[in-house]
Amino acid sequence: MRVMSFPDMLSEYKSEELEKDNLLARKEMQGKYPFSFIVEGGHMELDNLETWIKAQFGSDKVVFLYYGKTGYDFGFAEYFFERQDEALKAGEAVPNIYTVYPHSLTPTKAFRSIGYENEIECNPNDKKAIIFAPPKEV
Repeated sequence: MRVMSFPDMLSEYKSEELEKDNLLARKEMQGKYPFSFIVEGGHMELDNLETWIKAQFGSDKVVFLYYGKTGYDFGFAEYFFERQDEALKAGEAVPNIYTVYPHSLTPTKAFRSIGYENEIECNPNDKKAIIFAPPKEV
């Protein structure tokens, strides 16, 4: 996943494709939650980020707006926070979140995306890495 600004997202997502409902919802969210960041990533990655936010700040802290797909199981989401420190901490965690994909050709390796169909493998010595593996099948 990678964090980006709203203007950067619009340049990649093409602002004319962004639904008016999303723009209205964003404006409303910003009134309640003044701190946010935008993430581009795979759907499993976004799920893992939500899991991390819930574990760090509580389940009521996951407030987000999904803007839509930019590829198969890949898209943009904006996460909103009441407090700046929580938004900063979550945004700083994003590049450290790696996912082990259950049906991958390499099911024991963790990856994170840095754009559609562009991944980085987790360095096993990376002490900051936060690895999410799928539950073991019984």
